[in-house]
Amino acid sequence: MEFYIPLSSADAVHQQHPSSCQIFLPKRISLQGEYEVALLETSYPSELHTVVSEIDSKIIIKFNSSEGSTITRVIHIPRKCYISVDDFIETINEYVSDVTDKITVEKGPDGLVIVKSLECEIVFSELIRDILGLKSNTVCHSACYSQSLTNINQQHNFLNICTDIITP
Repeated sequence: MEFYIPLSSADAVHQQHPSSCQIFLPKRISLQGEYEVALLETSYPSELHTVVSEIDSKIIIKFNSSEGSTITRVIHIPRKCYISVDDFIETINEYVSDVTDKITVEKGPDGLVIVKSLECEIVFSELIRDILGLKSNTVCHSACYSQSLTNINQQHNFLNICTDIITP
């Protein structure tokens, strides 16, 4: 007897880290006898979009105008596959510099990211914050350093595995 039950990694319940997870069957299956599970297929995507949604791409910048009023600008960085953290930082700086020159994002010699926000406040989406390794979404009138070395693809699950139950 042969049958297939497609399971998606999107349904995974993660344990302590992304590589340790469980996927539960959609319904209970009772089988007579002994069965084995066989690996049918694995796939590794060749390209993953780093920023996939409008919410993920959002950066809010608040600063004071020369007249003293608060100006709020919302920018969206392009939704695409970024090759490296440096590529991501370069794009952020390009889009932020269109609004103000009081913000810079750079990578230090130790590999940690530094966000400098002078005379303004910058609020990153949760995804951007995580990619940059920041502890807080908001950087206000100061320099903020990442908490760890960053990985451009840290939010992706890369490996898809297909299995089959076969009789011995």
